[in-house]
Amino acid sequence: MFRMVDKSKVDEVKQMLEYTQKGTAKATVGNYMVVLRNDPLVRESMKYNKLTGRIDIVKKLWWNEEVCKLDDDGRTYFYYFFERYYKLTSEKCMDKALRIEANSRAYHPICEYLEQLEWDGQERIRYVLQRYMGADASDFVYEVVKHFLMEALSRIYRPGCKADEMLCLVGQQGAGKSTFFRFLALNDDWFSDDLKQLNDSKIYEHLRGHWIMEMSEMIAAISAKSNEEIKSFLTRQKDTYRNPYDKYEEDRKRQCIFAGSTNTRQFIPFDRTGARRFLPIAIDSSKAEKHILDDEKEARSYFDQLWAEVMEIYWSTENKSSLLKFSKEMEQEISEYRKQFTQEDTMAGMIQGWLDAYKGSHVCSVQIWKEAFDHFDREPKKFETNEICSIMDTQITGWKRAGVHRFSKEGYGRQRSWIREGAEEEGGNEPDKDGFTKLTKAEQLELPFDLPDREKG
Repeated sequence: MFRMVDKSKVDEVKQMLEYTQKGTAKATVGNYMVVLRNDPLVRESMKYNKLTGRIDIVKKLWWNEEVCKLDDDGRTYFYYFFERYYKLTSEKCMDKALRIEANSRAYHPICEYLEQLEWDGQERIRYVLQRYMGADASDFVYEVVKHFLMEALSRIYRPGCKADEMLCLVGQQGAGKSTFFRFLALNDDWFSDDLKQLNDSKIYEHLRGHWIMEMSEMIAAISAKSNEEIKSFLTRQKDTYRNPYDKYEEDRKRQCIFAGSTNTRQFIPFDRTGARRFLPIAIDSSKAEKHILDDEKEARSYFDQLWAEVMEIYWSTENKSSLLKFSKEMEQEISEYRKQFTQEDTMAGMIQGWLDAYKGSHVCSVQIWKEAFDHFDREPKKFETNEICSIMDTQITGWKRAGVHRFSKEGYGRQRSWIREGAEEEGGNEPDKDGFTKLTKAEQLELPFDLPDREKG
């Protein structure tokens, strides 16, 4: 430090300070700021890192060799510098001045990196998973990957924005799935797979400073219970945290997104409420153009251009919120595609099998409970019919919701129903204004038919 300090400059800066009547420098935030902004050794030496929420030392001082975060050792070095050369000895005022100076020069390392990229015009979003993972280069894969990348970009330009879906690569071990996400983060420091527990009280410490968070171990051991925890965790847009030197807690908006990888095909636990948080993509390393680690330099360059393409789309789109939404048709396609990765629902299978053999055009939940499952010994409870309704609405093919239907022949009375797709919606079960109920054609055929006496013979 002594070799780096310009004592003539120190004397100049001392002339700018405020002093007491006794001639000692006042230990004020203002005096610390004067030194930080005028002494050539420490001037422009720090910035506030918006990604980590910490102060970065961005030039070589007397204790660091490269860019680093300001830690307790760094604070001690600063304290000694102020005390030794300027007789300033208030640690609290020093901390406040360091924070003010750093915040005045705030930066976001990922944004700075992305904004210096220049796209070469070649499309890569569509082909990146085919190139390195052997996935299809289809419109479907393109839309899913683009959606995930736009969520990632939005999270750093608009921290805390809605980004509650997780891209999951499903395929063989050794394909390089984790490496894919690490390279996707552009800098290894911006990637992490060190998220073991979602209920950790220090969860923000695991998230801060990272852009892509892989949850491979958690996905591998996912269960119905942990599935609920994951869904709840993904929907959060902020985390509450207090820095060691802060007095109050504050909400930290999330800047990261989450990804998953697994070797297990049917990794999504059965969930009748849906599993829309998971965006699975099947991969096949045998179909990949090259392994992602064959040429790391070339691969990282490819990912640079991938993000350059993403930036081009992002900044050329006026309504950026639209980039975070799938069309209804795409949501339906994803929902159908996701089924092959979802664990089997035996109850839904039994209902589908019974419906496929059923000859009628209308069914109700009570009928399914009794006839499909042979439960003629008691009436179903509300949660049991609700479960059947959920299955009918979300997992059964060939049937759709209909109105109230009279199940006179079956003995179930008037019930809300489902109708077979393609069957005539005959309706006619609601009384008209005069109190008469129009019968369906099937019901009319069941009426007894006797000719009047005068027409007989």
